[in-house]
Amino acid sequence: MRLIDADWVLGHLKPYEPSDEEWGVTGGTALRLIHNAVDNAPTVDAVPVVHGRWVTHYLSGTTVAEGYVSTCCDMWNNRKSDYCPPLRAKMDGGNENV
Repeated sequence: MRLIDADWVLGHLKPYEPSDEEWGVTGGTALRLIHNAVDNAPTVDAVPVVHGRWVTHYLSGTTVAEGYVSTCCDMWNNRKSDYCPPLRAKMDGGNENV
């Protein structure tokens, strides 16, 4: 999978002008032009978002006396935060990862 810069693609597609005779293209030509724009689009740097949640026990089942444990790294923290301090996982309770 390639992550491309959609703004670049849209910026390189010619704006639609109904009066422009060049717009009398076939569907196949239109698809070829779009494929060309996508194929030449620069890629963007991105990393997947890791999700986790705060719980009151370690993976071993041991309950913590105070604070919280991250489900993404099994490390203790004194308070809940939006992100796991060691891994920067998004602690939104999502179960997409851990």
